Amino acid sequence: KREDTWTWIVIGNMYEFAHDYDRAIGAYEKAASLNESEYISRMNLAYIYEKQKNDYPKAEKYYKKAVELNATDFENYFNLAKLYEFKLNQPLEAEKVYLAGLEKTNNSSDLLMATIYFYQRRNNVEKTTEYIKLLLKLYPGNEAYKSDFGALVK
Repeated sequence: KREDTWTWIVIGNMYEFAHDYDRAIGAYEKAASLNESEYISRMNLAYIYEKQKNDYPKAEKYYKKAVELNATDFENYFNLAKLYEFKLNQPLEAEKVYLAGLEKTNNSSDLLMATIYFYQRRNNVEKTTEYIKLLLKLYPGNEAYKSDFGALVK
């Protein structure tokens, strides 16, 4: 089915599995062109451009598009924030992405954890503590969170 988005995503997945990244990019770009609201091809493109091509501006473009198209998936924010922090050396942009993601995902526990670790890496004790307290408040029954972070906020 040449005009089916998923056909091209599957083809892209097969090329990516075979490490033929140029053909994978072509297939994912075809999927994206067929459906303006589909975000999986954008995430896959971002991943290839970041991890295989080291083309961080293109990775940023596709991660941003994935966030725009699926604003409630914590992983989209997490990947974009990591790109800013580790590849583009833009920690302020990473922070903005984490905070926007927390707002849009209704404080996803996974994104809260990522935000806590971000602030720990930045040696920001105040913000680390603030988000640990939020995590423990929002997820009071999670024993792992209490065990990992409870002593840090006392």
